[in-house]
Amino acid sequence: MLQEEDFGGNKINISHLQFADDTMLFLKPKVESLISVKRILRCFELVSGHKINFQKSNVVRVCKKSSMERPWAPILRCKTSNFPVSYLGLPLGSRPGLKIFWRPILDKMEKKLAP
Repeated sequence: MLQEEDFGGNKINISHLQFADDTMLFLKPKVESLISVKRILRCFELVSGHKINFQKSNVVRVCKKSSMERPWAPILRCKTSNFPVSYLGLPLGSRPGLKIFWRPILDKMEKKLAP
């Protein structure tokens, strides 16, 4: 969970971010938290009829303890990743003020615009 983040002068806790067809969950590094979320996701599958594709999911460690993601991936049957990761073609966990941040995006655009 992202705790006490300051957005526009308001301090809030963030547990998840949801986009059109993606959801990012922020959990405390406890296996019990992960098991609870997995149960909730399974209930969602049963009630909605939608299937969550865990093979396309990733556990990304934000904290510094590298052992935290190891037990999580087998529980979810998904992959693990480390920062920086790419989401919708943009690097996350990096600094957009640096020129190197934009290099992969500029390279892609140059390839698409090339004759």
